[in-house]
Amino acid sequence: AAGMTPLSAPPPRPEAVSPPSPRALSAEAGLDSFARISEITRNIYRQGSVKSVLFTAVNETGRHWNASRCIAVLCTPGKPPSIALEYCAPGIKPSDVRDMVKLIGTLQPLVVVHGPLTIAEGAASPFASGLRPFAESMGIDSLMAMPLVEGEEHIGLMVLAQVGAPRNWRDADITLVKTVAEQVVQAVANARLRSLVKNLAVTEEKSGLLKRTSYLDMLLSEVKRTLQQHSTVSVVLMHFGKPQELLRQMGE
Repeated sequence: AAGMTPLSAPPPRPEAVSPPSPRALSAEAGLDSFARISEITRNIYRQGSVKSVLFTAVNETGRHWNASRCIAVLCTPGKPPSIALEYCAPGIKPSDVRDMVKLIGTLQPLVVVHGPLTIAEGAASPFASGLRPFAESMGIDSLMAMPLVEGEEHIGLMVLAQVGAPRNWRDADITLVKTVAEQVVQAVANARLRSLVKNLAVTEEKSGLLKRTSYLDMLLSEVKRTLQQHSTVSVVLMHFGKPQELLRQMGE
């Protein structure tokens, strides 16, 4: 009828939405973790030196797992580490080097025999007696030790440690840290190979010309040829960089 305002339809009743199941939440968290591990791996492989590979690994891994400490060392069993880097969460003091070396020296033989090692509460662990002095001085209550293995050779160790409270390490944590450790080993091998290739390169990095050592055999060959042919040989000496020092040594 004229002048009457039509009634609007009642709003639809909201449908009940069931909360996600614990399994769904766990699966979603797992996908997020795998995505984060892929990102960590990419960042590790971008590094050009062994030190930067380990530096990136401990920082990225320590932050992702909210660990108090994350340590990565390269060492063969029975020998002191050749390189060791540590991530410390905010408010955590860096470890004493001597304690770190002793901790690694005690942990590595254990992981060589038993594989990845987790200690949820140091006092209750069968391995605690040997670790307790160093763990207490570093404030460690729980840890995970993951071997770095290249082929059949143990080349180092990664350690995640929790300070101030015990921590139970899940099977998923162990699997993902093992994945990171495997990628660290590959990245270290690649960095060493790049360094070797760079050292063996026959060109000089700044100029792109052959290195000085490459010219010595050439020079001796040319001198021998000129002596045989009774001709002359010319030598040009070039110095790249530090021109003022060259002028000071050789004069105008």
